[in-house]
Amino acid sequence: GARYQGETDESNNVAALGIEIAAPDLQVSNVIAPATAALGESIPVSWTVTSANEAANADWYDHVYLSTDATFDAGDTRLSTVWVGAHTPLSAAGSYTETRNVTLPATGSGTRWLFVLADGSRDQGESNETNNTASAQVTLQAPDLSVQRVPVPTALISAQEVQVSYRVDNA
Repeated sequence: GARYQGETDESNNVAALGIEIAAPDLQVSNVIAPATAALGESIPVSWTVTSANEAANADWYDHVYLSTDATFDAGDTRLSTVWVGAHTPLSAAGSYTETRNVTLPATGSGTRWLFVLADGSRDQGESNETNNTASAQVTLQAPDLSVQRVPVPTALISAQEVQVSYRVDNA
């Protein structure tokens, strides 16, 4: 900047002092979901978030994702976004537990993982952003429909109305 005061020694006008800035570390644990669920079903998912070392003062959103593998990544499908401002500020070593119903997509059965990402929108500054997820495994089951008992008359006349009864079973 501009120098308005003439001095005999301009080299001693700056000093530095090291400071440590502490930040919270949000961690997710205890993700609970049903072990099995049907495609398209709405299921409850619960989780606990703890501020490990410092108070977390900002408001943030937790996100719930569905993954086809045990690794959380950008290809996973977000199922829910949960504002947790009612729990903030979260004290040092404080925690909260949330439960939300999420609707599972009707796309593919098999083993899946439900990931919870604390502060998914990165609203709360943290000392460690790499430990904000935890998961629960769920097996998605698709229905297996089969038609049973379709008796059809053996002789019909053109344009004749016919009553057909049948039964559908879900194996």
